[in-house]
Amino acid sequence: MLDYAIGFIIGNVWAIAFLLVAVYNFYFRKDHKPTFFLCLVMAGSLGISQTIYTNWILPQDNLVSIYYLYWAAVSCAIALTLFLSTKFGARILLWPLSFAIGLHLIEVLFNIAMHIDRNVIALNQALSVNNDIKSAWWLWNVRDMFILSTNFLVIAASILPLDIFSRVSQRFERRYSCEQMTKVFKRIKSLRQLVNVMPDGIDKSNAEQCLDSAELLLTQWDDEGEDRSHIYSANMLCDRARALALALTPEFEDVTFDEFEKRTVRQKA
Repeated sequence: MLDYAIGFIIGNVWAIAFLLVAVYNFYFRKDHKPTFFLCLVMAGSLGISQTIYTNWILPQDNLVSIYYLYWAAVSCAIALTLFLSTKFGARILLWPLSFAIGLHLIEVLFNIAMHIDRNVIALNQALSVNNDIKSAWWLWNVRDMFILSTNFLVIAASILPLDIFSRVSQRFERRYSCEQMTKVFKRIKSLRQLVNVMPDGIDKSNAEQCLDSAELLLTQWDDEGEDRSHIYSANMLCDRARALALALTPEFEDVTFDEFEKRTVRQKA
């Protein structure tokens, strides 16, 4: 029983540690929302699982018969939460999340193996199940070491740079035509007329800045003349300038004008 109590205390310490790392990511790495979410899931799941464990699992008479199955279910729930939330949130599964999911799936296997070894059949070819703590063998030690290291590794993954394992790949080259270049310049000229009639204020200033930046990107010169490699970025800046010029409501301020037009048509229909 003492081992279970120690495990409960350690679990609470890890929950607090994940909460602190979540705060760190929130304030110092605001663009890394997936790692912030990862830490919140870990802190919340550990806190909830520890509460359930204390109130409903620990008081059981034959604790060993459900102890490992319970923690296997917790690890499985954490892995599923991370995976499904990323999938349905249409986000990229960054390596810290993939790493955490993999570690928790391995935890599931270790806990199931321990349950079998202590309740069903001995996995070390002993004559009876290894229910007694005196019959512990290397599987027990490996499982405990892995469980203790999992949280540390996930915390480390939540702090390390996201590009630590990335390779510098050859830049993808896309060839734009003269017609595409001309079309963007005409768009910038047309949008300037739209922006010029805007009331003076921060929106007009920001719209002008977007158009100036778009034109600056396109008028950089390389060996072949005007740089066409920034056409996509220039169009994105034009989208934003057009949105500001048309005084979009806050609901639409982060979408392109084409998407705004589609939504407006759907609303009128």
